[in-house]
Amino acid sequence: MYYDGDWNIIALVLEGSYLSVVRMVHGDGYRVTAGTWATDVKIGLGRARVDVAAQMALRQFESQWRYGGRARHTATYWERYQAVLEALAGETLDVSGPSIHKPSSYVALLSLARQNQPWLFRLKPGTDFFDYNWNKASTINAYAPYGLALASDSTYLWATQANEVWRCLLPSSWTPPTAGSGAGSKITLPVSKISRISEQVDPEQPSELVVELDNAKGTYNSPGSGDLAVVKRGSRVNLFLGYKSPYQPGDVLSEASRYFIESYEYLRNPNESLYIINCVDAWGLLQHYQFNKPVEWNVASDEFTVYDLIGKVMQTIGGTLSYKSRSSLITSLYPKLEVSAGETAASVLKRLLALVPDVIYFFGLEAYIVHPQQGDTHVYAYKFP
Repeated sequence: MYYDGDWNIIALVLEGSYLSVVRMVHGDGYRVTAGTWATDVKIGLGRARVDVAAQMALRQFESQWRYGGRARHTATYWERYQAVLEALAGETLDVSGPSIHKPSSYVALLSLARQNQPWLFRLKPGTDFFDYNWNKASTINAYAPYGLALASDSTYLWATQANEVWRCLLPSSWTPPTAGSGAGSKITLPVSKISRISEQVDPEQPSELVVELDNAKGTYNSPGSGDLAVVKRGSRVNLFLGYKSPYQPGDVLSEASRYFIESYEYLRNPNESLYIINCVDAWGLLQHYQFNKPVEWNVASDEFTVYDLIGKVMQTIGGTLSYKSRSSLITSLYPKLEVSAGETAASVLKRLLALVPDVIYFFGLEAYIVHPQQGDTHVYAYKFP
């Protein structure tokens, strides 16, 4: 255990023939009332390494006899649910040697041995022990049947057992970036250089923006460097629409939408040289993001509402979630949700939105929930030819 406002404890708990990794907290007034115990929670370290296909194969679901042999069948949802649950909960016979340590300038670290190999985990930055949100850091290629004990000084993280000592440089102090932090550099594309702009808007599918720029003088031959250092994949493109009026000084412009550069290309035609930027919106980014491992929410207990889960999905692309209006259901429904490895964030978001009457729209990486009502004020969208 270690102290950090409360007494934070990792324990191996025997349940039948399985050992489970459990988070325990004895309160001292930080997240838990002083002198009381928080509810014990399985921390699910298996999320960092579970292989559903392997879990299914190990169980070799078999049903009936056919043609003199035993026939396999497609596992039912309940069988898959149980198989994944066992792995996610970290239930196993071969887990041992828990060691937990909190460096003074870094998040808490946890070491466990599985199948005699040490696994190292770290808390997700910006969370604390009570949140039990652990990410896999690495494994060590060592035989450690009793695990590795963790310690640190101002320079190194140390992992030790009876016959060997491992060390690595301790990362410097780290905190989550604040909204809007970064270089903030930008360039403005002059109207005289824009040959064509094409925007395809779809509220439930990725919207696209294509900007064709005149490159007759080679202005855009070196994107990503020099004066065009910010023109690269992932950069945000702000689209302003407006007009010129002899009755009003200056241009009348309004920021209509925000996109992100997905790719760029060059096109040469007779008497024409173009630099073409292809952009997608947040829907497109969500569609490109794939979960690299299975994830489950609200299986053991009700922790996250639909609104909370939509916020977690937006975090996969660095987005934020807010609302203009929202239904009571979106903050009171706790769906049991299973996400498969390889499923896109867009797919998960659509599954969540299908559970509630609310809709979502994006402005750059900012997502807003709206609960449509008959008495809502009308909003008109103008399309330019």
